[in-house]
Amino acid sequence: MQNMIAYAGTELRTFLELPFSEVDSLVLAQLSYEKFERLPKGLFDCANPVTIAELNKAELFHDLFTGVRDEPDNRALFAALAASPHFREIRICAVESRFVPEQAQQFFAMTCMLPDGSLYLAYRGTDSTLVGWKEDVNMAFLTVPSQQESARYLSRMAARFPAARLRVGGHSKGGNLAVYAAMCAESGVQARLLAAYSHDGPGFREGMLQSDGYRAVCGRVYKTLPQSSVIGMLLEHQEVYRVVVSNRFGLMQHDPFSWEIDGSDFHMAEQLTDSASLVNETLHDWICTLSDEKRALFVDALFSVLESTGATTTKELSAAWLREAPAVLAAIKGLDEETTAFLLETLKQLGALYMHNMNVRIPRLPALGHKPGAQADKSEQREKMAEN
Repeated sequence: MQNMIAYAGTELRTFLELPFSEVDSLVLAQLSYEKFERLPKGLFDCANPVTIAELNKAELFHDLFTGVRDEPDNRALFAALAASPHFREIRICAVESRFVPEQAQQFFAMTCMLPDGSLYLAYRGTDSTLVGWKEDVNMAFLTVPSQQESARYLSRMAARFPAARLRVGGHSKGGNLAVYAAMCAESGVQARLLAAYSHDGPGFREGMLQSDGYRAVCGRVYKTLPQSSVIGMLLEHQEVYRVVVSNRFGLMQHDPFSWEIDGSDFHMAEQLTDSASLVNETLHDWICTLSDEKRALFVDALFSVLESTGATTTKELSAAWLREAPAVLAAIKGLDEETTAFLLETLKQLGALYMHNMNVRIPRLPALGHKPGAQADKSEQREKMAEN
């Protein structure tokens, strides 16, 4: 099986010969992680947008790739796209980036103009900044700034290109932003929407999937997940999803470069792994025990502790964790007594729910069925925890 780099390097048919697919969406979603915002803005003028092939210049590579996760794979992907007759004539325009730590906002979007005149709006997923991760977690209790910006971006592009058919998509948080933009769009824009792609993107808060806006586009939402998906199963879901085989394990399957491709489609698995189902069930049950106010309190307390290390990215946090342990302990001690007790109790509840769900699952793992009364037991457990 091949990954997206090999797919881009070997798929020689044009979009007229091979119509746009979920694999193409994943490729362009991954492309949005490159640092296009560092390049001269004039390159991405909608009146005269640049092609992927024209961006394949060595003098641009330092700005384009430095600091990108999986830099070697991203460089290889870009080289394959720039050479491929399937991708090289795609034009990129309307690059927009917002990073506002005070609002916990990390947003990036770009528009890909396909040779057939349709548009693919690519929303970047979470980067390595703690700001980006906090915005992700905030989705559990509020509409975050990047969701609102994603809807405005789609509205602007629809107005800028009034005759174009539209697709939106992204990986991780970018997938959530794409679906959010689609469900919030005006009816005239929704009528032009061909598809909304979410590649291992988290779901939504309770009630959002019952909105008229979501119902109007739900039949055009395409979701793909790796076998051990955690990020993509967070929060509430209604959409049908397909499970993709990944050549990595656990949380590392979130990396799109690990997703296997068979010909021009994904290599599909039958279902999520049992371990992923256990983790997802536990996180869902745990979130359900917390009110929006308690979710907000937990997130603010947790990130105040993480930020006490002085780290601004997950990489810096990993490197500084042991060295900055005294600062972390001081930050925990600096929390008021009530917040400290709440933080510890909430983490304790998470551990208790994990053990409860694991014990419920063990008798039914061989048959992959449901233990009679398990849902009732879980509901009772959630109610008891919610009372605390």
